[in-house]
Amino acid sequence: SAVTQPTCSTATGSFTISNYSASNTYAVSPSTGVTQSGNTITAPAGSYTVTASANGCTSAASAAAVISDYICAEDDAPSSVNGLVGGSISTIFSNDKINGVSFLPADVVLTTGTLPTGITFNSNGTINIAPNIAAGTHNITYTICETTNSSVCDSAIVTIIITAPVIDAVTETTASINGNTGGTTAALTANDTLNGNPVTIGTSAGQVTLTAISVPAGLTLNADGTVTVAANTAAGTYDVEYSMCEVTNPTNCDTVISKVVVGTAVIDAVTETTTSINGNTGGTTAALTANDTLNGNPVTIGTSAGQVTLTAISVPAGLTLNADGTVTVAANTAAGTYDVEYSICEVTNPTNCDTVISKVVVGTAVIDAVTETTTSINGNTGGTTAALTANDTLNGNPVIIGTSAGQVTLTAVSVPTGLTLNADGTVTVAANTAAGTYDVTYSICEVTNPTNCDTVISKVVVGTAVIDAVTETTTSVNGNTGGTTAALTANDTLNGNPVLIGTSAGQVTLTAISVPAGLTLNTNGTVTVAANTAAGTYDVEYSICEVTNPTNCDTVISKVVVGTAVIDAVTETTTSINGNTGGITAALTANDTLNGNPVIIGTSAGQVTLTAVSVPTGLTLNANGTVTVAPNTPAGTYDVEYSICEVTNPTNCDTVISKVVVGTAVIDAVTETTASINGNTGGITAALTANDTLNGNPVIIGTSAGQVTLTAISVPTGLTLNANGTVTVAPNTPAGTYDVEYSICEVTNPTNCDTVISKVVVGTAVIDAVTETTASINGNTGGITAALTANDTLNGNPVVIGSSAGQVTLTAVGTLPTGLTLNADGTVTVAPNTPANTYDVTYSICEVSNPTNCDTVTSKVVVGAAVIDAVTETTASINGNTGGTTAALTANDTLNGSPVVIGTSAGQVTLTAISVPAGLTLNANGTVTVAANTAAGTYDVEYSICEVTNPTNCDTVISKVVVTGGVLVANTDVIGSITSTNASQTLPLNVFDNDTKNGTALVPSDVNLTTTTADPTGYLVLNPDGSLTLSANAPAGTYQLTYTICEKLNPSNCSSNTVSVTVGVPVIDAVTETTASVNGNTGGITAALTANDTLNGNPVLIGTSAGQVTLTAISVPAGLTLNVNGTVKVAANTAAGTYDVEYSICEVTNPTNCDTVISKVVVTGGVLVANTDVIGSITSTNASQTLPLNVFDNDTKNGTALVPSDVNLTTTTADPTGYLV
Repeated sequence: SAVTQPTCSTATGSFTISNYSASNTYAVSPSTGVTQSGNTITAPAGSYTVTASANGCTSAASAAAVISDYICAEDDAPSSVNGLVGGSISTIFSNDKINGVSFLPADVVLTTGTLPTGITFNSNGTINIAPNIAAGTHNITYTICETTNSSVCDSAIVTIIITAPVIDAVTETTASINGNTGGTTAALTANDTLNGNPVTIGTSAGQVTLTAISVPAGLTLNADGTVTVAANTAAGTYDVEYSMCEVTNPTNCDTVISKVVVGTAVIDAVTETTTSINGNTGGTTAALTANDTLNGNPVTIGTSAGQVTLTAISVPAGLTLNADGTVTVAANTAAGTYDVEYSICEVTNPTNCDTVISKVVVGTAVIDAVTETTTSINGNTGGTTAALTANDTLNGNPVIIGTSAGQVTLTAVSVPTGLTLNADGTVTVAANTAAGTYDVTYSICEVTNPTNCDTVISKVVVGTAVIDAVTETTTSVNGNTGGTTAALTANDTLNGNPVLIGTSAGQVTLTAISVPAGLTLNTNGTVTVAANTAAGTYDVEYSICEVTNPTNCDTVISKVVVGTAVIDAVTETTTSINGNTGGITAALTANDTLNGNPVIIGTSAGQVTLTAVSVPTGLTLNANGTVTVAPNTPAGTYDVEYSICEVTNPTNCDTVISKVVVGTAVIDAVTETTASINGNTGGITAALTANDTLNGNPVIIGTSAGQVTLTAISVPTGLTLNANGTVTVAPNTPAGTYDVEYSICEVTNPTNCDTVISKVVVGTAVIDAVTETTASINGNTGGITAALTANDTLNGNPVVIGSSAGQVTLTAVGTLPTGLTLNADGTVTVAPNTPANTYDVTYSICEVSNPTNCDTVTSKVVVGAAVIDAVTETTASINGNTGGTTAALTANDTLNGSPVVIGTSAGQVTLTAISVPAGLTLNANGTVTVAANTAAGTYDVEYSICEVTNPTNCDTVISKVVVTGGVLVANTDVIGSITSTNASQTLPLNVFDNDTKNGTALVPSDVNLTTTTADPTGYLVLNPDGSLTLSANAPAGTYQLTYTICEKLNPSNCSSNTVSVTVGVPVIDAVTETTASVNGNTGGITAALTANDTLNGNPVLIGTSAGQVTLTAISVPAGLTLNVNGTVKVAANTAAGTYDVEYSICEVTNPTNCDTVISKVVVTGGVLVANTDVIGSITSTNASQTLPLNVFDNDTKNGTALVPSDVNLTTTTADPTGYLV
């Protein structure tokens, strides 16, 4: 039957059952949401079939009844958006429905017509408004169609109101600008705002334009909002009116009047005090305006702009204020400080003035009384000085004492007794005035100005008489007995007359200043010298002073002479002292006297000091006057000169030369017979002087004191008497006993000598031929032995074969062996190819000088075989894997020092293997062949080589053959970065890939693989096949393990290296979400904000296990709660708005691997519908009346009757007549 489709007001459709029978049971499929009322089936959208059942039978399904989907798009009127900053509008889908219920944005396709610039519709129903959009109201029709059925569509109108921002031009009052110089103010727009932010003047979106409306003359409103004030602008507060308009919305303007303050320049008249003008002559001061300023600059008096006028206010009589600011003082103006008052006013601003009182100083003439110091006046006779006023001045001119104008008066202020200040300025000094400098005080005053005075103190000098103390030198006074001199003052004078010592006027006093010890200055001027005073000339210093004038003194130093006693040193001759042993004489001073008494040597008064003047070498003058003669002093009579000096008077001395006698010692030369000396070699005897004596002691031959000289008298040929007393016998001297005569003489006393004849015995030499066994001579090549006589000796020295004295002759004895020749030099020549053996060679040697002095001996000559040498070799290594052949082991073997040649000919050698390990072969040429796949090791190969010529001449050696394993190289394996996953993974690398054996790619089956050091974390595992496994959810970091490969053929042939895998943090991405709106009245829960967040590209899973993420709320507005599953709970009665919820997600495995995002939670208000209220007709009455309608009655919230207390009610547009309220 017919289907009734659902509408926007009816959420369900319906259809009827044809041939309906109430006795049947009907089943509708599907049955969800389906209700039946009689024959009418009500159901949501879908395709339905009906079956009827009765009496156990069920009909076939009916044809499908289709209730179509329906979509309802409702008009929207969102809140206005500020066009300056732009913004977003929450989804327009909030009141749209599919099949009567809300839908997800993905359920519909949204289309619009052409949109205004800056307005963008998003697929989720939100609308973005770009910044800087012009204000206006845009009614935009949009259409939504069901995603699964594009034919199910509906359209609605959204009204978008773009508002202009608030523009605010603020009144400013500028800081004062100096009108004299002009200037520029701060910007008048400094506090102006657009949308609450400071404005920027310009032509771009978001900026404002500036327009001058009213600007006074002299002021200019600049493009940047500042105002320029022209120079010389009159002071005042000026109104500047301007408007500013938003560039984006040119009609969005504000106008304001600001104040520009123009001030005056500072004018400053400064108080001056002029320098003094001489009132006598008059004159003109400097300008009183010199330091006055206008605007900080010196004023210029004139009538032009920028200048000032000068006006006198109060000027004293006798003074004139000139137009240039100076003041003229008339002549004869009384001295004083005069006040001159004046004002200066700016020409431009005549009321801008300043008044000041300056000081004009009028001074007096300078009067100057000058201090004088007179020439000295003799106080004894008195006298008159020159005028004290001689250098005094008035106005710079010499003063004239008098009573007329231009003259001065003289007044004594203070004059000492005995002095008189005369009217002409001179001073009279009375006779007998005491010497001194007297202060005379007086004043001079100008007759014209009696108070213009000057007072001064001058000096009047009164002198003394001349006093003279004269230097004296007394006659000598004997210091031993003492005495008194004549008066030292004998020639002293006072005022030219001899002085008289006393205390009366005209006399002098005597005062000792410096008198040496032992001297006394007596009151009469004489000096007493005490007994035993040392000789000398003594300075006695004294002064004499005038009794009348005690400070009139003279000081002098006189000389007092003190003499010395007689001192006598006497010549002595001592008894003889033995010069060989030395000794001490009696005192040379025994007969010396002081003042006629024997001297005593010492340091006390009355004693004498002893000083050597000249003492010969070897003698010493002792402190007690004796002389010590040193041992070995030559005999003779020696002059010893000395002086004695009085201790009291060290310069009172006497010098004398005394005689010291030195004698000689006994000398004895004794006959000697020497031990025998070998005449062949010669030699040296013991000293013939061994028993000779000097003064009973063995002699020492030499040139020093105490020694003797040796002189040969008769020495046979072939013998030499040596300087040390020995005798040298020349080689080859005949045997015999020789007489040697010599003499010895004392060095100290060369004439003290003794002579003697001694015996020198000469004998023969020993000859010795020694048996030799020569070093082996190679019989193959032959050769020459060393000399058989090499160790033979004559007199213990190696023999020299020859015919000269000291040599020997060589003679072969008997027949020499075949093949050997005894050479003249004692060597033996062995012929080539001489059989090896030890041969006897007999010979004799005889001394040439003594042919019967012979010795015979048999020596051995050894003939040997050639040296054969097999040398141990260690071969260069052979790779046992591939095998190979070594160099010849015999390469360094030698026969007779030359490399061997393996063969069968004379001079060659044969090669015989003795021990060769399995796998190695010793080749005929001495090389060794190593078979392939021979195990690594160092093998001993033993062989011998034998001389072909002498088959028993062999050498055996063991050489080393080195076999190595393959060259294994395990290289480092690095995986730069890999991301861990939720499952374990095989890494894209095999450790064998870059390893080598013998320089080529490794065959894994050739080696054994072991993990040497495992990854300590356990995440990185090395598999037996060389692959690597990284466990699931490995934290970021670097994982390392060490592995080793060992050759299977040679298990100890190994190589190790590391595997390093860097695991990076996976990309974590928290994505900004804008939730579907939640009704703030009822509250609700959003979808998870983390729905589109990913970890490593996969949707995140919130939890605490590896591979999951933790969720942390950073900023959640009041009324909203971020749930642990990422959804947000909006509390009931939450105000409408778009809330920023900031959270972070962090990887559990790598807790520092986080991402933070701010998502939007949209909360809407209840759906308010204010419906039109109409009262069809009402009759007005004479009284106000309440109409029979309440506007709330038909209004709804969330589709239900409005509760008036839930809303605020305002009158938007009042009745213009005022009647309806």
